[in-house]
Amino acid sequence: IANNETKYFKTVLSFEPNTNEEFFIEAIGDQGGYASLDPWFNSAWTYRRKITIDFTKVDTTNQTNFPVLINSSPSFDDWRTIANGGKVSSASGGFAFTDSDGVTQLDYEQESYTATTGNFVAWVEVPTLSASVNTVIYVYYGGPSDGPTNQNKTGVWDSNFKGVWHFPDGTTLTALDSTSTGNNGTISGATVSVGQVDGGSSYDGVNDSIDLGINGLGPDIGSAAGITLSGWLKMDTLPSAGGDETVLVGLMNGGQTAFGLTVTDSTGTKIRGSGRSQTTDGFQTKIGTAALSAGVWYYIGAVLNISGDTITTYLNGAQDATAAVTFGATAYTHTTAITFLDAFGAVNASEFIDGVIDEGRLSNIARSANWIKTEYNNQSSPGTFYTVGIQEVNGDDGSIDIF
Repeated sequence: IANNETKYFKTVLSFEPNTNEEFFIEAIGDQGGYASLDPWFNSAWTYRRKITIDFTKVDTTNQTNFPVLINSSPSFDDWRTIANGGKVSSASGGFAFTDSDGVTQLDYEQESYTATTGNFVAWVEVPTLSASVNTVIYVYYGGPSDGPTNQNKTGVWDSNFKGVWHFPDGTTLTALDSTSTGNNGTISGATVSVGQVDGGSSYDGVNDSIDLGINGLGPDIGSAAGITLSGWLKMDTLPSAGGDETVLVGLMNGGQTAFGLTVTDSTGTKIRGSGRSQTTDGFQTKIGTAALSAGVWYYIGAVLNISGDTITTYLNGAQDATAAVTFGATAYTHTTAITFLDAFGAVNASEFIDGVIDEGRLSNIARSANWIKTEYNNQSSPGTFYTVGIQEVNGDDGSIDIF
């Protein structure tokens, strides 16, 4: 090709079905010049790895704006800080995530980072999580020391999330809400524990709780046509005969449940979803069918489909039980003055749970069964939900070196 001359070419590419492949264009000059056409997020970030999400773990349908858990355990040596023999520039974590084009930045929230080991727990909002082909994103590191400012934790959680509580790191218990709603909890006796994902919140079954405040959640639910409650639970002891113990609940004046996710003694310990669409409703509830055991982590959930008059319970990503109920309205219509107190652990003396709760979530929509199953697949086994590729280096000559 002569100087300043343009040449065109055409090629046909064939890839295996359900795989993501890459096509590179390289140019080698007769004077030793070299260039590779492969987009790089920012030249200030030296390293990256490709993360390939297994489409078979995405249940049935594509998921939009899905928060994917990235948990690098076991960790990568190059994700340690420079001071600990790695490539990360900040002791508080310095990462950036992009979409498959390697350029478009994605919102993420760092739950924890250990500088000495490189163990990194984060949530990344993926615009489209495909159920038919693998989804690719990139994680960049070795960038500026202000790398942590690349986070946008509230951007990870779509507007239907009204509460996401990680109880992170397993060292110091906090009850901060990661959503833009800001429903932070007040710890009342609950203590730090190892969780399913990272840290967790532990309750003694006597008087421990995390209080989410008077009128903390009810007003944020608004006129929702559905409500979804979920979390990871490991019970140390099971409820006593006839007992009903709290995972996450919102109460009205007088102690009536506006919405609740509990475990109840009903010929074995089972999941219970319950609620009212308005103050004058009768109590609507559904108890699951599968019996739970002490000392085992379970992903439990309840979907109150107010407009559809159903309550469905979920266990480990699968539908546990569903029932037709009669809500008095087609949407949640409680006023600010109605919701009395919201809490993890319990509110009433007979309902305190003995165990550990992790990753509590509340949404003001009825999440789909496919969404819930994909959440479980991701959180129960991050290492099989995706694979992390080898280290790539952005060379000074514009090339990308693969190691």
